[in-house]
This record gives sequence, structure tokens and C-alpha cells, in this order.
Amino acid sequence: MGPEAAKEEIRERIDLVDLIGQYVELRPAGRNHKGLCPFHQEKTPSFNVNREAKFYKCFGCGAAGDVFTFVQRVENVGFPEAMKLLGDRLGITWETTPEQRESRDEREQVLHANAVAAEWFAEQLRAQSGAPARAYLASRGLDEATIERFHIGYAPSGWDKLLGHLGSRGIGAERALRAGLARRNEEQGTYYDVFRNRIIFPIHDVVGRVIAFGGRALDPEDPAKYLNSPETIAFRKGRTFYGLDVARRAIAEEGFAVVVEGYMDVVALAQHGIQHCVATLGTALTEQHATVLARYTPEICLVFDADEAGMEAALRSVRVFENCSAAVKVATPQQGKDPDDYVREFGAEGFRELLRERIGLVEYRVRMVFARHADEGPEGRTKAAREVAGILAEVPDIARRQALVAWTADEWAGPDVGRASRLEEALLQELHRRARETAPTKRDAWESILAEKGYPRARTRQQGRRLARVEWLEQERRREQFLLDVAVAQYGGHTPDSEHSPVSADFIAETLARSSHPVVRNAHLRERRMLAAMLVAPQLAAVIFEHLSPDELLLPVHREIAEVVVQVIESSEAPNHGAVAERLSENEELFAAAADAAVGEEPYDPSELDRDILLIREAHLLGDRGLRLYGGEAEPLAPRATGETLADVEREVQELIRSGEVSTDNPRYQRLMEIRKGLHGRGEREYWDYQ
Repeated sequence: MGPEAAKEEIRERIDLVDLIGQYVELRPAGRNHKGLCPFHQEKTPSFNVNREAKFYKCFGCGAAGDVFTFVQRVENVGFPEAMKLLGDRLGITWETTPEQRESRDEREQVLHANAVAAEWFAEQLRAQSGAPARAYLASRGLDEATIERFHIGYAPSGWDKLLGHLGSRGIGAERALRAGLARRNEEQGTYYDVFRNRIIFPIHDVVGRVIAFGGRALDPEDPAKYLNSPETIAFRKGRTFYGLDVARRAIAEEGFAVVVEGYMDVVALAQHGIQHCVATLGTALTEQHATVLARYTPEICLVFDADEAGMEAALRSVRVFENCSAAVKVATPQQGKDPDDYVREFGAEGFRELLRERIGLVEYRVRMVFARHADEGPEGRTKAAREVAGILAEVPDIARRQALVAWTADEWAGPDVGRASRLEEALLQELHRRARETAPTKRDAWESILAEKGYPRARTRQQGRRLARVEWLEQERRREQFLLDVAVAQYGGHTPDSEHSPVSADFIAETLARSSHPVVRNAHLRERRMLAAMLVAPQLAAVIFEHLSPDELLLPVHREIAEVVVQVIESSEAPNHGAVAERLSENEELFAAAADAAVGEEPYDPSELDRDILLIREAHLLGDRGLRLYGGEAEPLAPRATGETLADVEREVQELIRSGEVSTDNPRYQRLMEIRKGLHGRGEREYWDYQ
């Protein structure tokens, strides 16, 4: 099988919903599946996937494409590697030249080296030399099934044992260096293993490929207790979680993800049946971490140690998760225990109870303030009140802020109702004081707006009002000018002033089509739905274009897509969706527009074909009552081959009526009736041949 045939088979066989569902949670939404976009942060799902059309489209950031573009973007790879990943998934292979095999992508080489190393580490754990490592794992309560599930291994002592094994598999020292498995002694010009005498935790991406390793020292004197692979072309610490490949499904089932600090925490919790846990890789949480995890769940629970370091980690995470689409909460094991120790002492149910008591980030910060000032007497309580008020003042939602004030007072006062009431009143007064101090005056607000617009700072309040009035009038002038330009374009054949309409031609065309004559508006919507059907079933397009040419479609981008579909039909004995998608992918703008249409419409009913083609024809006959754009300029809809439109004939007949020169025998009147009969014809396609 050649590469082109393999590409076509991959496109046809892959289930796009299943594939994307490995990266984000998707839920049925009509004919589509919907979820949070994997390419930008959002709180309301706007990412749509259509299984039949094999397209995805985000109506938030505009990302759109097919199976290949999705893998390219989400895995940060080029097209050849995306195709290889998908081919491996389906067991599809294709012929390659020796030159192509020689120049395999560096990322693939790194992944291959990691896979070989992971296999060797696992073998070393089972070997006689791995006895100390096995004893350590047993002391931590891990059984064989868990060790195998997480592919835990052992790196024996010695400077180059892994390098020797890699060399026997054709992987040289330089490639091991690029994979983060070796280091170079610059003075001696030699290489040595990165991981030595360590328990090895392979780090996988979400599809199960080994991208890096974490090593836990067995020697208590080793200064580096934990050691991670350096960043490589395949591994970025700031966006990777340990255990996400294993936890992904459980996270969807539980409805939230648990973030812990260590590999052993994840493994121990999983062995106790708590599967929805992941760990950072010895680094602070980043915004990329938050974005990645929010793709899989609407809620994230951070489990920090109860010591000072854990509290500081929580505080750092507050800012990271401020713009996260997922709700973020915190659970803190008491008595200074980490999750591994906690679950071994209190069991799975004890840890689940801890998770049930999780609180929001604001509540957690408030508790941190209480803990910090607990032993400082009245002066400490005053400081705490001011700090807590500052935290609560950051909450933008008024109802939420008031609820937090009541919660804070109850939390602080305990069972003393009177004290809680006094504390609540004190917090409210402090919040009001802060609001008065920070609230901008009306003059400040106006000057801020005017400064953004480029106006000089107002010296007086009256001058500020005058400048604001000038700005408002200018906005109104621009708005009225644009509407006038559109009206002229619709009824006089002129073009809008581009200075007053700095938006894309297709956007203007679509807006006008939706807001102009009802026939044009309805025809535009039906045209879009018809186009979506063509993309899924090009055979339907062949039927449509027997009676309607691509040039008769209303929107320029629709006409271009239709031309591509026609080209595929004419050049193939068996046109299919894959061939159309392949041709469209050559033009990024058309590809995105096609995806937009494919995922944005309801299933098409072929029985409505006659009516839809009639509507599009009628929109053309309306002539200058509709609007078409060419090269970014608005022009009236193109007339029929005769050079006249319905509007032309109507105007001519109306003039004849006013002058008293018309009768039912008049050729122009008969022409008008002929056109109207064509528009409201007998339900047969021949009624379009009215000219």
C-alpha cells in the first residue's frame, strides 16, 4: 500500500469522536459531540466534533480540521508523524524508501529509545540485581499487578549499563543523549547513564507512549532523592502529568481529577482503587498544566501536604488556576501525612472522605490566614480580618462574596453564634471600606476610556464630558455611514467604504445574507446545510450540480468549496469524503470554512433538495435586493444570462402601470408572470428553464 492509499484508509477508518475523546471529554449534542476545546482555555464548551463528516470545529478560537490536523496540533507533530501515529493505531502500514527510513523524525527516534529503555528497566527489576528495588517497593505496599500496570522498573548501579543495552539495539550514545537517557563528560568525551541505582517510573503521554522517566534513589545518601528526565523534543515538564494515561477514564467517571505531588502517591492511591489521580513532575503547577487537565474534567482537586511547604504550594497554585475553566478545590491530609501514607493508614474510604471535604481555593486561603495568626491574640485577629477581607474582595461575584463572608465568620467563630455575627459585621465593614477607597470616580472612569481612545487627559469634568460626547458622535457617524453604504450597495450597486467596515468579506456577506431579504436569508441558511451534506456525501453533490452550478451559491467561500467538490467528482470514478477533505486541506481558509459548515448544521434531508435549489435560484432572481461580495467589495447579486432580474422587470412593469400603458398582453407583463411562475413552479426541476 502506498502513502496516499494509506492516508485515505486512515481517514475513512478512524473514529474522530473516539480519537478526540482520548484528549477531552466529549458529550453528545445533537448530531455532534461537544466538549472543552483542547487548544484554548474556555469555561463553556464550544468544541464540536462531527463523526459522519469527520471534522471538528471550535466556535471559540476557530480551530478546525480533520483527524490529521487534530493529531498534528494536539501532539505538536508534523503531518508525517501524525500519519504514523494514526497508522500504528489502526495497524496500517505503507511502503517507504530507504532514504525515508534513514531520515526518521527525531521525535520518533526519542520515543523509540525511551520504549527500549523502559523495557530494559522492567527486566532489571525482575532480575537478581533488582532484589533491593523489589524489597523497597514491597515495603511501600505495592503488589505485582500495580508494578506491572505502571511499568515500574529499576536502573542498576554502574555508569553505562543502559548505554550498552541501547547500543546493542542500534541506538547510539548521541541519540540516548537527545532522549535524556545519557549525559556527556565533556572533559573525557565519554557518555554515562542518567539513571543509576534508582526505582524507575516511566512517564507516558495520554496515548501510552513513554516520553520520559522519573527515578527515585535507593541510596539514602544520594543528594537527589528524585530525578526526572531533562526536557526533550518529546517531553515538556510544564504540561505533563504522571499517570494521566492511566487516570484519564477514571477522571471522566468520577467527575473530577485529583492532583498529588509524587509518583508514589499516584501509584499507591491507584492500588487502593482511587484511580483518578495524577502528579506533577517535581515542578510547580503551571498554566499549561491547568489547561491540559481542564480538558478532561470540570473540577480539579489539589491534595497538598498540611505542612508549611504544602501551604506555600497551594498559594502558588491559586494564581495558576485563576483563569482555569475547571472549578479548583483543595483537600489537605492532616497530621502532616502525604497521600501515600494517608491511604495506607486510613484506607481508601478514609481518603475518599478527605476528598469529600475538599474546599475552594478562596476558602483554603482563608484557612491559611487563620492558621498563620492563630496564636497572636487580639492583634493577630485584627491582622487576620484585614488579610481575609483582602482575599474576599478579590471575588468578583457579589452573591458568592457574601456567602464566603458568612462561611468565614462561622469557620472562625466555631459554635459561638454571637461571635460569628460580630465577625461577619466586621468583615462587611472592612469590605465596604476597601470598596470606597478603590472605587474610581466617574471622572476617572471617563478619562480612562478616553485615554484608551487616544484623547488627551481632560483638565476639567466639563471637558471630559465634551470629549466623551465627541467620541460617541464619532461612533454613531461610523455606524450610520456603514449602514448607508450597505443600503447603497443593496439598492444602488455601489460598494461600502472599506474604512468603515474592517471585517472579512465573508463575514459581511453572511451578515447581510442573514439580515436582508427573507428569501435571501433563508436561502443562505439552506445553502449552508446543503454544503454540509455535500462534504459528507459527494455523491449528493453530483446530483445537486446537475441543476445548480457552484457559481450560483450565495457566499464566495461556499462557491470555492463547491468548486473543489466538483473537481473531485470530475476527477474520480468513486468520489468520497476523504478525497474532498484532502483537496480542501490544501487551502487552510477553505478547510476551516468546510469544517465550520460540517459541524454546524443539522442532518440534511434530501427530500428538501428541490425546495433548497429553488430558494437559491429565487435569491438570484431578487438581484439587487440581495448582496454578493467579490474581492471584499459588495455588489448586487449577478443577474441571469439574459441580463435582467426580477427586480428589473418589476420596476419596468410598475412604470408601465403608472403610465397606463400596460395590459395583460404586454410582453413585459407576460415576462414578469413567467418569472413568478418559475419561482412558484410545479415542483419539477424543468421550471428553472424559464428563460
